[in-house]
Amino acid sequence: MAKTRFNTYFPFLYYIGEFFVILFCSNLMLYLTFSVWSVYNSFFIAFWLVMSLSFRSHVLGRGIEYISLVKSTLKSLFFFSGIVAIINLFFFNFQFQLSTLGIAITLFYFLMLCYRLCLNLILERYRAFGGNILKCMIVGYNSHGVQLYDELLKFPEFGYRSYGLFTFDSKARKKINNIPFQGKITDFDDSIFRKYDIIFFSEKLSFKNQDYLVQKADEYNLKVNSIPDLVNYDVKNFFISKISSVPYISINKLPLDNFYNQILKRSFDIVFSLLVCIFFLSWMIPIVGLLIKISSKGPVFFI
Repeated sequence: MAKTRFNTYFPFLYYIGEFFVILFCSNLMLYLTFSVWSVYNSFFIAFWLVMSLSFRSHVLGRGIEYISLVKSTLKSLFFFSGIVAIINLFFFNFQFQLSTLGIAITLFYFLMLCYRLCLNLILERYRAFGGNILKCMIVGYNSHGVQLYDELLKFPEFGYRSYGLFTFDSKARKKINNIPFQGKITDFDDSIFRKYDIIFFSEKLSFKNQDYLVQKADEYNLKVNSIPDLVNYDVKNFFISKISSVPYISINKLPLDNFYNQILKRSFDIVFSLLVCIFFLSWMIPIVGLLIKISSKGPVFFI
């Protein structure tokens, strides 16, 4: 129940915090420029919140690296800045001093980064002390299960808790590296699944046993995850893809495979092209045309 309440209210509280950050920066901008509140400010605050919501910024993820959080935040900020620049240029046409604009943008970047990093740190401390945890059933009394169990103990801030390993083998040893042995999963009543939030099972299990766990997960509305043999390899990310009905695991992912990066690159291309047209081609083309007219006969443009 507590976890359900947390998942319900946290997104709302998260965006309230972002609202106050951008509201503070907007008011600072007005103060520095001796301006008054206008539809311009309201529009861009709403635009940031809608953009942040569409990118699901509140989903910080368990165990997310801080460098990844910084990168994702900077991408959002750069994308937002590009859109603001385009809209301001063609619709609002507000004129600010470069120093004033630089102060406001720098402060906005700094405060938003601090907000997300501090919030992630608070969530990690909260989970480390037992808040918003996920109870994990680890099935597989082998190297996969042992490694996952050790990682969960090593990083309590991820918010996962496990009390030992289950197996389908009744002859399993009682101890591996002093890890508690919970017993054979089929010896328990089905009510055992009500005590957990997520299931991890080793890929080394038979397909019959894997199918049994998937069915139980569906029946009791649990998340279920398979631990692949790739756990022993030093790779950054795994991505599950599929060709027709045949699944496969992608070991790497190119930057432009991410839809968010595609939007960012396209926005940069448009903004950069507009800047080149406005500040470079606007004066270069007339000069080139004049030089052509002076040095040769005939029209400048051939149609």
